[in-house]
Amino acid sequence: MFNPKIEQIDAHDLQKLQLVRMQEVLSRVYAHSPLYRDKFDQAGVKPEQLRCLDDLRRFPFTCKQDLRDCWPYGTFAVPMEQIDKIHTTSGTTGKPTVIGFTKNDWNDVIEMAARGMRASTISAGDIVQNTTPYGLFFAGASTQGGAEKAGAAVIPMGPGNPEQQLFFIKNLKPTVIMGVPSFILTLANYARATGFDPASSSLKKAFLLGEPITEATMERIETAWGIKAYSGYGITEIGASGTCPERDGYHWSADIVYLEILDFESGEPVKPGEKGEAVYTTLTRQGVPLIRFRSRDIISRMESCPCGRTLPKISFIEGRLDDRTKIRGTLILPREIEEAILKISQVENYLAVVDNKGDMDILTVYVKSSKDMAKEITQRVKALTNLTPNQVIQVEEIPRGERKMKRFIDGRNPTKSDLEILNRVKK
Repeated sequence: MFNPKIEQIDAHDLQKLQLVRMQEVLSRVYAHSPLYRDKFDQAGVKPEQLRCLDDLRRFPFTCKQDLRDCWPYGTFAVPMEQIDKIHTTSGTTGKPTVIGFTKNDWNDVIEMAARGMRASTISAGDIVQNTTPYGLFFAGASTQGGAEKAGAAVIPMGPGNPEQQLFFIKNLKPTVIMGVPSFILTLANYARATGFDPASSSLKKAFLLGEPITEATMERIETAWGIKAYSGYGITEIGASGTCPERDGYHWSADIVYLEILDFESGEPVKPGEKGEAVYTTLTRQGVPLIRFRSRDIISRMESCPCGRTLPKISFIEGRLDDRTKIRGTLILPREIEEAILKISQVENYLAVVDNKGDMDILTVYVKSSKDMAKEITQRVKALTNLTPNQVIQVEEIPRGERKMKRFIDGRNPTKSDLEILNRVKK
């Protein structure tokens, strides 16, 4: 473990620590953040009304739109002189969120990442080839810092350029590859195309992040590279975590960020094992503290873990509330289609598209595979989602999105990027 004192903390001691930090952050944002002073006043609550952790439910939620309304610096709770770094989100669902970090904030980010890396067995002696995006995006800098603090050496490659990536895998002999799952699979396919067997490389494990991760995707990466796959979960506004050796969920650093899992409709806490929305309150953040931030991520709380960590354990992210879509009256998450299709070893990649014909929803699956798998794809998608694809069309290539692989497009309300991908796949 990276920090056994905290990662094995007694539940009662954790709650005492959380309460002290929560009282401090509520007082701080009320004094220094116009956003929260207005929100608290409108809700008729004061920081001193928080006497126990359950009292947090008196306080209002924060959503992405709140941050956009204060764009770019209206969420900052300290003078700019105290800000050490500025990162933004990708802006996938709107204007990019701007997050400023003080030195202490960034230390906490790296602490959270290092705990996740060490839990995923990354430590001294490992060489990490980091293919996650750098620059304004949070992922590259935070994963590099976390891996370094966990004891590893890092090759800061960044994304893309399979030829160069493979050159350094062959010559610098990394033991860990880190990045989005779709690119790591693309890199394995590129390696095979050049006559190099990816399973013969020096790599021993993968640390996957940045895209929804299914069991089928992890199995595919493990088979392609002959390695063990671990995964990380992170939010620019909040922080990061990683899987433990059990590889079935994430231990959340609840001493740094308080977690609620709430019912999608009522906003009430759900029971362990039940799905809900992850809602976060930063307990130590100074630059841009967030109170009850609605992440839109769908997760569930898990029971105690055999790995010995006592920090709360959460499931893999099962999707986002924004991703849920209704097709022919059935509400699904795109990851359910992915789980069905990527279990088929002959399928290299796919793109599912839902569109309208009159009043009828039409589900089309474009697939790149080594042979015609239309019948099996249809059967598997129907079995898992209760939806039968109208068409399965073999194509030569599935184009990537700007930063991540796009495997589902709602053609009933497409973005400009969606239309560009559709035009390319239909050529």
